[in-house]
Amino acid sequence: MTIAEKILAAHAGKATVRPGEYLNVQIDLAFAPEMYMPLMINAFKEMDATEAFDPAKVVFIDDHTCPNADIASAEQAKLQKEFAKRIGALYFGVGRSGIEHVFIPEAGFALPGQVIVGADSHTTT
Repeated sequence: MTIAEKILAAHAGKATVRPGEYLNVQIDLAFAPEMYMPLMINAFKEMDATEAFDPAKVVFIDDHTCPNADIASAEQAKLQKEFAKRIGALYFGVGRSGIEHVFIPEAGFALPGQVIVGADSHTTT
């Protein structure tokens, strides 16, 4: 198996995995920026969820539209901050954050062998 397959197998509680297989894995970290909050909150409501699976493993970061250039982006950032507080997730606002794909490893959230889920196309970095 490749290193990726070994990591996924370990997080799925399986001895081996293979390409094309669907897996249910334990997540070490989930993160998202402010621009996805409306979608995430709607998904949360659709699932009737009231809390994060593990608040210490959920990180919200002001990234794409922060500092805010207009009212709409400021409202998204505010929505993210309030949602993070409501579900007990970690929140990093302006002055404590940055580009999420740089911030996550620099802040020590990404470690070798982890399975990390992000809400952006660059998450694989």
